[in-house]
Amino acid sequence: MHQILAIHLWPSTICFAHNVSAFFVFGDSLVEVGNNYYIDTLAKPQFPNGEELGFKDYAPPFLSPNTSGDLILKGVNYASSGAGILQSTGSFMRLYNLDARKIAVSNAPKVGCTPFEIDLHLCANDCVALLNALTKLYNTRLKSMLEDLTRRLTGSTFVYVDYYALTEDLVDNYRSYGFENADYACCEVIGRHGGLIPCISLSRVCPDRTKYVFWDPFHPTESAVLIGAKYLLDGGPKYISPINIRQLVNS
Repeated sequence: MHQILAIHLWPSTICFAHNVSAFFVFGDSLVEVGNNYYIDTLAKPQFPNGEELGFKDYAPPFLSPNTSGDLILKGVNYASSGAGILQSTGSFMRLYNLDARKIAVSNAPKVGCTPFEIDLHLCANDCVALLNALTKLYNTRLKSMLEDLTRRLTGSTFVYVDYYALTEDLVDNYRSYGFENADYACCEVIGRHGGLIPCISLSRVCPDRTKYVFWDPFHPTESAVLIGAKYLLDGGPKYISPINIRQLVNS
């Protein structure tokens, strides 16, 4: 599923570390910070941070009892592990009508190359071509929709994050980034690639997670995420367009 980062700025912003009044996050386990602790599910989150956007801590989970009052004015994280894809156009229009003008949207990653899909489809060491082809079709239409929204919604900027291209680069060229493994889960339970069951307390963990692209059947390791974050923050159009996150915040 794609991730949405809606950044709401005050007009009088003066520097990157302080000019984001609030940001709101929508998505799944790739960006969740705790909502699933408050619902009945086996999918529980970890906690990414947002230091580069000038925040001392991550946006609080919407379902937390402590997320109330003035805290909400600084931003909220609505992401939930296992969330699916719904009709997006109406959601973006609602955000726009709520005064969100700067929105970064990530496309779907190269899902056919995750340890889960490789194990599920009994692939030897290859990605699942059909899944990747379907993902590319979806991503093409998503990008077209965002370009159309930017043209139609006055004052809006929709940034397209090419998570597919980023994961493709990491998987295809993993050794150039210092990784030693791009198709096995560091935290594994069962499966030739450790991809059939999510990471649990009984899992076997690799001795050095910095050498793996994937932490578990679905999610990248911290090392892989850090590489991607740097590209998106200050990179060029290869992975994010028409501008990067820093340019979006300061625009």
